[in-house]
Amino acid sequence: MSIDFLFSDKNISCVNGAIEHLKSCGVWDFFDERAITFITKFASLLLKYPNIKQYPDLVALAYWFRRANINKMYSNYSSDIFRRGRGISLHIAPSNVDTIFVYSFFLSLLSGNTSFIRVSQKTSPQLDIILELFQKLYDAGDTETSGRFVICTYPHENTTTAIVSRHCELRIIWGGNHTIKTITAIPLNPTALELKFPNRSSFAAINSAAIAKIHDRELIKLCQSFYSDIQLFGQQACSSPLALFFVGSTEPCEQYFRFIDAFKLASDNHQLSSSEVMNRYVYSSSLAINGAINKSDISFKHNEITFLKGNINSHSSFRNDHPGNGTLIQFFLLKLTDIIKYIRPEDQTLSVYGFSENEISALLSSLINRGIDRVVPIGQALEFNNIWDGVDLLETMSRKIDISKLKRK
Repeated sequence: MSIDFLFSDKNISCVNGAIEHLKSCGVWDFFDERAITFITKFASLLLKYPNIKQYPDLVALAYWFRRANINKMYSNYSSDIFRRGRGISLHIAPSNVDTIFVYSFFLSLLSGNTSFIRVSQKTSPQLDIILELFQKLYDAGDTETSGRFVICTYPHENTTTAIVSRHCELRIIWGGNHTIKTITAIPLNPTALELKFPNRSSFAAINSAAIAKIHDRELIKLCQSFYSDIQLFGQQACSSPLALFFVGSTEPCEQYFRFIDAFKLASDNHQLSSSEVMNRYVYSSSLAINGAINKSDISFKHNEITFLKGNINSHSSFRNDHPGNGTLIQFFLLKLTDIIKYIRPEDQTLSVYGFSENEISALLSSLINRGIDRVVPIGQALEFNNIWDGVDLLETMSRKIDISKLKRK
């Protein structure tokens, strides 16, 4: 059993020692001020970190955990219910999004829990910065809150996960379907809850009638927002749009070509390696063979987004083995609700532009499966929220103690 502790209390040297230490920390109240202070200090340090703007995912993380946003989250929960932490939370972080474990860990901390966090063995500048700032807070004397979590990495073996699973009260798994199946097969403490975040797919929808009403400057701004949804994380995040539904006609129209011209300007800094270009080509060839896209002139240049015209009636899915890195499957529909029959249970985020609230409500009211957990404006596909994949994380991570009968007296 090989384990590398990346951040921990100085007294921790082994898995069993980490478990005993985290148990000794106990549970805290829901939104304990000590947790809030620690998180806001971290966010402040992150925003001041040298050249932090080159890591937009870290900037987004820091802004999301500002005190104002934390207070806003807290205001959504009734003060009439007594909430405490559950105990040790085990977080299995994904390898494709470096910052996601911080969101679930901080929400668990706000819920009153301690955390044992396993991150990928892949290194990244973002993870290095996060670890550096945690250590800075610990060295500055905040050992109480800093001591409530452990960050480690270890190979894909079940021994460590099994040990922690026997003692945790909450297991959170971020990863592909294979990872989910492997870890959920490991026995869990009988009183524990489990949250699973497997493979998901997402797409965008644009109303061509709305495009016709905006000036070129506003269109460029929309395209920049759309490109930011695609570019960050190499289009590999579960909420990254993989396809675009252009609503208003069944074929490319004038407003579609206007959008494409503006999008090419907004994405003119796109760059890919030779292997990434080849991955797009292989993927596109497979879709063409299976009839999932219509064969046409397609650009696979390293500095361009690849647009593929999808066959709306194909039984093959654009979701399977999507390579990311700037590959978009396009579909053309007359109205928004026509999307319904193409939505699958694994679909997560729909990012939209130009639709009314009534149109969105009509779409959601007509869903025939559990597909679509989020609808957001284009440009906000990758913004995190405490309600994720249809689950209220704060509500689930905390334990509600029923005192209602006392209040009736």
